[in-house]
Amino acid sequence: MPRYQEVRLSQLILQLGPGAIVETTGGPRLVPLAQHGLFPQGVDPDRFALDTPHLKTILGNRRVFRVPSNAMLGRPAHRPLYRTRAFPVWKLCVKHSILYPRACPDCEQSGEQSRRIEAIRFVMACPEGHLDEVNWNLLVHSKTPCTEEAAPEYFLWRNQGSSLSATLIRCPRCHQQISLGEAYNRSWLCSGRYPEREQLDSGPQRSGCSQRAWVIQRQATSLRIPELLTFITVPPLETRLHQLLGRPRVRESLESALAMLGRLNRSQQRLEDPAEQEFQQWLGSACPKGPGGLRDDEIEYIQQQDFGAIRSAVRDLLTHHPAPDMQRILLDEFRAFRVGAVQGVPPKVTTGPTGSKPVSLLEINPARVRVFPGARGSIRFRVAPVEKLHSVTVQIGYRRAVGPALGGIPGKFVPIDSSFEGQTWLPGYEAMGEGIFLTADGDGWHPPLLGASAGKWREGFEEAGRSPDTAGIHPGNHGRNSLHPVFVWWHTLSHLLVRALSVESGYSLASIRERIYLEVDEATGQARGGILLYTSGYGSDGSLGGLIALVPRFEHILASAISMGKTCSADPLCREHRFVPGKHSGAACYACSLISETSCEQRNLWLDRNVLLDNLP
Repeated sequence: MPRYQEVRLSQLILQLGPGAIVETTGGPRLVPLAQHGLFPQGVDPDRFALDTPHLKTILGNRRVFRVPSNAMLGRPAHRPLYRTRAFPVWKLCVKHSILYPRACPDCEQSGEQSRRIEAIRFVMACPEGHLDEVNWNLLVHSKTPCTEEAAPEYFLWRNQGSSLSATLIRCPRCHQQISLGEAYNRSWLCSGRYPEREQLDSGPQRSGCSQRAWVIQRQATSLRIPELLTFITVPPLETRLHQLLGRPRVRESLESALAMLGRLNRSQQRLEDPAEQEFQQWLGSACPKGPGGLRDDEIEYIQQQDFGAIRSAVRDLLTHHPAPDMQRILLDEFRAFRVGAVQGVPPKVTTGPTGSKPVSLLEINPARVRVFPGARGSIRFRVAPVEKLHSVTVQIGYRRAVGPALGGIPGKFVPIDSSFEGQTWLPGYEAMGEGIFLTADGDGWHPPLLGASAGKWREGFEEAGRSPDTAGIHPGNHGRNSLHPVFVWWHTLSHLLVRALSVESGYSLASIRERIYLEVDEATGQARGGILLYTSGYGSDGSLGGLIALVPRFEHILASAISMGKTCSADPLCREHRFVPGKHSGAACYACSLISETSCEQRNLWLDRNVLLDNLP
């Protein structure tokens, strides 16, 4: 039986990651931190570093590395790269109906091995992010201690029906028992264990926790919700030169060199372009190499570029101030795409010894932009094909949504930082793809939204502005703007468009990712929004132009999406579901509006068909 499981690099970031349970042919395994499962395998994260100008301001001293594949390291495909640990270790012998952690006693006594051994499908977790084996001894003996001093080494599993309450776990010594239904519907003491932080050859580390833990199925999607940040490259830093020279250590060294030469004076806001000889001297002697710097092949790439392009990239970097938070990054992206949807983003070309090569990481051809009227002609949609798109997606942590619902996403944020030679690292992946940007034509300001549902969302937006903690929710990258009715309008339309694209073109729902933009004028209260639907990743659908080819007939896709939003197989119950402040959604369910959670950056929150249908264009 194989002792490894193949996983796509994007899947490791979007769905799995440290603290996740992977179902393999050899049983369930838990993914540890990279410092335990990956770096000891001979993987130097600095070799696969993903440093962009935005990462420093958002992540601080933490850096991002691209999880390598066996092919990147020149290793055989069957050789495991990321080591994991068996979790949970409790198993069920179906033949003898015995629950045990090491070996079935009946199988040992008879000298045979049962062919039907299943890892138990239950674990224990708490909202603080702790995860552990189910403490079967605690569950069975919760009312009265066992008559024996030592805990039993196994328990009897008695299945008397298909429901949880009909499954009994019994102590073989004192014969106390508990049903799975009772164990599942009450809380228990939490052990305070983070199994992903433990050395693979060490035992469990349980520090205790003040929160209550809950029994949950190990394959439940709410057991681990990844926290992701995605950065999309937009002007003015849209070439590979910008990416290389924009690394924090490289940029700091370049600033220092230009300041010493008198080319840079921040106090007087003066920047003079360096001469080619000065730049080559810095590149050859003062440019930082090694961790956080440039590799020899990257220095060679820079030296092969036209110096005019290099000088332009240096000026762009030293005059550009990276956004301080994700809300500002999203706003900068939105404005760049709005300008690009009108003026385009032409490809940049550099000339070197080997000839001319395109170096742009974002391209929009203005000649292919289309403008379509809405269903009733009041709003004109501007649809721009993004022919080339570069993104970096980083997993910064996770949440465990266990226990009673709290109106939003329960659970504490748990970081997954890993250390390597004094540096903190986070896993991520870099991808090239394509996309479609959709916004309102003209100035883009959305007309006032009508209807009771839009009014309730505005109440939630204003309440979150007065006191962000009163809503009891996690707003995400957009902050309280996620509660703005215009955001909900665009977000709901985005989900319907993804569904329509899947039906009309054959794309799978999980192959298209979305990004919602919103800009609010605090002075006037006006808001405008937009949608970026894109594909990016290794082997993703539409990576050869299949998505942008749909722009000429996007009016038909838009009409199909709105038509889908008008009906739901769960109506009238779905349509009658109303949003109230403190909740996260209105009329939205898997039958009409929800899509794959790897496609939606908002985890299928902030949706309401009523807001969209009450304000159709």
